[in-house]
Amino acid sequence: MSLLLYGITKAEVSLPGELAGVSDAPVRPIVVGPVSMWASDYDGVEVSPRRKNLAGFQGVVNHISAQHDMLPAAFGMLAADEDEVTALLSRHRAVLLSELDRVAGACEYAFRLRFVGENLFADFVERFAEIRALRDRVFEGGKAPTQNERIQLGQSFEKRLQSERARILELMVKCFEPSIREWMELNFENEQVLCNVALLVDRGQVAALDAAVEGFAARFDDFHLVELLGPWPPYSFAELRLD
Repeated sequence: MSLLLYGITKAEVSLPGELAGVSDAPVRPIVVGPVSMWASDYDGVEVSPRRKNLAGFQGVVNHISAQHDMLPAAFGMLAADEDEVTALLSRHRAVLLSELDRVAGACEYAFRLRFVGENLFADFVERFAEIRALRDRVFEGGKAPTQNERIQLGQSFEKRLQSERARILELMVKCFEPSIREWMELNFENEQVLCNVALLVDRGQVAALDAAVEGFAARFDDFHLVELLGPWPPYSFAELRLD
């Protein structure tokens, strides 16, 4: 029998009634000094990322973090027994307390700006003179471009895309900075994603963030979609991956 780990809170955190986690196992705190690890018994050596397991895990994390500051564990973290958890908490006590203070009173939002028009390259051709000039030269007179010309055009587009993403990120930071505590740039799923960041937001600043997002969105046309998703536990800023 293993222990499935959900995350860490300060030791004084308690919950009214029972909370069921993955496989409907009761969730309990393992307290070491000023911190607690929330865990449940798990029969196995690996947790399958099936929908039911993910829902059980997220339900626990969401329930606790809605009421208390929490450092969420990565899904599927297992410990052999309570002794292993106790040793882990003892070893990382100072770091854990510091991280709990870092996320105190905050939640996470995901912010994205996507291009939702038919063709991003065509949009760039229309908007940026250097891309348009190179496109016209490469396809001048209806000729078929060479491989090198195609590579050159692709590189020029990629350079402009990176520049545009940097400009948008700078604008986002300027617009959101008064209403967010931290931000973290995330991976781009595809070239249509022009901005993808995680935001650490004080719970009392959510309304201010909504207003800032509206102001940001007003700077873009209908071919750009702004998305603000959350609130969530602060996975991106304090996800627990301790050894």
